[in-house]
Amino acid sequence: MGIIRDVVLMARTPLHIEDYYAPIEMSDDLKKADIDFQVKVQNRASSTSDVAKVDVYMFDMGGNQVSASPIFSADVPEIKGDSHTLI
Repeated sequence: MGIIRDVVLMARTPLHIEDYYAPIEMSDDLKKADIDFQVKVQNRASSTSDVAKVDVYMFDMGGNQVSASPIFSADVPEIKGDSHTLI
């Protein structure tokens, strides 16, 4: 007997985004929004990671980038091996 349902295999680098949360608060006229990004960066390596950076850009439904500069940017500090940090 083998696998009888869809399976997704993911390969990640040791230092990667494990999860994110981006709640949005819209203005009353729906013309502006505030996005509060929280990003969990995971280091699965046994050694401490180098400093890294997370940049978030906005794309439309067709996959076209609509923001020339990041809508969120944060430096990721060194992360000890096999641990994570929230930014």
